[in-house]
Amino acid sequence: MGVLSAAERRLVLSEAQSMVQARLLVLLLDLADQDLRDMSPAHRELLADALDRVPATIPLGLVQRLRVALATVPVEVTDAVA
Repeated sequence: MGVLSAAERRLVLSEAQSMVQARLLVLLLDLADQDLRDMSPAHRELLADALDRVPATIPLGLVQRLRVALATVPVEVTDAVA
């Protein structure tokens, strides 16, 4: 038998998942305060992909605002940063 019971292991994994989701929320909030035009096109593409995979525990309004911000970056800024 291991050091942790199955119930203890599930509890630890659940707490770890909560910590990861909290960190993700902090990162998304930080991104919401930044000018996304300063990001490279590759980074904006990665962010757009990541927003499609955000867990349901992250507020939908935050995700939608970041998507709108990404969609409104002018093409000329995209070309200039590349």
